[in-house]
Amino acid sequence: QIGDTRKKDGGIVEIDAKGKVNMKAIHDALNERYKDLGKPRFLMIIDESLNGSKSKPGQTVTENAIVAKFKEFDFLDREQFMRIIAKEGGQPIGVYGNSNLESKALQAAAEMDAEILLIGVANTKNIGEIPGSEGLYSIQAALRFKFVSVGSAQIIASDNSTGAYPHVSPDSGAIEAIRKAVDKSHVKITDQVIAKWRQGGTIRVVFEGISYDDFIDQDVEQIIRNIRGVNNVSVKNSSNTNKLIELEVTALFSGNMLYRKMRERRGDFGFNFTQKEARPGNLYITVKK
Repeated sequence: QIGDTRKKDGGIVEIDAKGKVNMKAIHDALNERYKDLGKPRFLMIIDESLNGSKSKPGQTVTENAIVAKFKEFDFLDREQFMRIIAKEGGQPIGVYGNSNLESKALQAAAEMDAEILLIGVANTKNIGEIPGSEGLYSIQAALRFKFVSVGSAQIIASDNSTGAYPHVSPDSGAIEAIRKAVDKSHVKITDQVIAKWRQGGTIRVVFEGISYDDFIDQDVEQIIRNIRGVNNVSVKNSSNTNKLIELEVTALFSGNMLYRKMRERRGDFGFNFTQKEARPGNLYITVKK
């Protein structure tokens, strides 16, 4: 729907427009990627404070609201995630924005074979009674979160969102304000995820036992790139001394499937290899000569 038109300085014309988001198109695009990659496994950890009171990690209002709203995604068990984080020496609070704790959370997510880690922080605040409302309180929520690829540690989607809700009960108002903030982020986040998934998923691949010189001579990077469904291959780190090569591979399948396709072409590589670890977002290969 086209609204008012306004002429601005410099020949610029502003036009008001309204439209509805085509959620069916979004769901269809996600389902197409699911056919190629399989439904991705998500883990999340949200640091939440409701009207000044800290929520128990793994049982937050925000996490429940996200699971309910983002039905396109498959969320794994949060309690197990918390136990693994503790085992890794991490904490289930204060993760968002703390690089050390984020790293430990990514390790825990990888151990659970998750492909995407969602970390965030949510806060609500009681602004006070609304004048003339006879007992209605204005509750405002602020939500910051990001989706991180477990394989590459790259952010694939993020948003800052707010919500407000008037209620006679500040606690109930906080829950509704959080839900509104989550609802506002839904379309933006799914759009970002779709845009990223059109390129494929990211897989971290490590070769152990091969020098960078041999890696180049055997043209390993190009052999992997030639595998159907692989969109990009880039060398992230290399060491002749330690004989470790780290790659970042973008492909329309998981790390497990990439390894299977590499085994099918093992005669092209010029060396024998076995997998030390094969996960959806991580592949660790030992070279044997």
